[in-house]
Amino acid sequence: VPEEADVMKKSINASGEVLEFSVILLTYNHEAYIEQSIESVLNQKDAPSHEIIVAEDYSTDRTRDLIDNLEFLHPGRFKVLDRGRNLGLSSNLQDAWLQCQGRYISILEGDDYWNDDLKLVKTKNAMDSNPSWAGCFNAIQKINADGKKINQRPSSAPNPTWIGIDDLIKANIIGTYSAVTYRRGLVETFPNLHSQVKNGDWILNLLHSKHGGFGFLPDPMTSYRIHSKSLWSSKGDLERWLDILKVWDNLDDIIGSDYAENIRIARKTFLEECEQRLRNLNKIERRYFAFGLDRLAHFLSFFTWKNR
Repeated sequence: VPEEADVMKKSINASGEVLEFSVILLTYNHEAYIEQSIESVLNQKDAPSHEIIVAEDYSTDRTRDLIDNLEFLHPGRFKVLDRGRNLGLSSNLQDAWLQCQGRYISILEGDDYWNDDLKLVKTKNAMDSNPSWAGCFNAIQKINADGKKINQRPSSAPNPTWIGIDDLIKANIIGTYSAVTYRRGLVETFPNLHSQVKNGDWILNLLHSKHGGFGFLPDPMTSYRIHSKSLWSSKGDLERWLDILKVWDNLDDIIGSDYAENIRIARKTFLEECEQRLRNLNKIERRYFAFGLDRLAHFLSFFTWKNR
């Protein structure tokens, strides 16, 4: 990676030690989860040298109070970025991004947490061993709002050990910031589109993939929370589809016209899949009414109300 030497120089602290990681913890109105999230970083074992930057985006709940309490209990362990107003996810992340000094940047969202206390050391070993990687991502374990595991198939990628830009054009395989580590210095600024869609992580991944692929670490080291206030998982299909299409429609400007045909094929395939899904839903709806299930549902609703 051409920028590696310059990044190394900028990552050396006053003691002459190389700062290996910058951990950006993104949070807004995460009072129910923020303590577990921060502690999952503080409790890393055998951790390489790192800084923790808590980008608290002017929460309206008790998130900041809980962070202040943790800061009192763990003096000097992390830095909180003070916001005089809510910046929004994209600007909040970019401001924290520009303040990072580590060789690698790992991101954790405040409603998720790292469930492996060796995540940082495992990630460092993988990144050091593969200097051509622009980043890496680990498998995730989905959990619900109460922290209970959601049964799922094991996380996978088209290639179990590595994915490239062609794979990422087809879909946002990586899926969540909380599982990703980037090699600092490859991407400095974010395009405007990053702030206009809910899946900005896809854009950041694509920008990095121009400089190299992403390694896949099969250990499920991140617990990814699915809940009603989640920025992405709480959205309906239509809103997600529109964001996905908006990324493809602007991708030429982000990664260059060399990939225009790949983008066209990916977009066409996605639309065909959406059409098929809508046709299937239409069939289900017709069967729903044909078998009188609407009347059964009405009866059950009335019966439930009568017996409250």
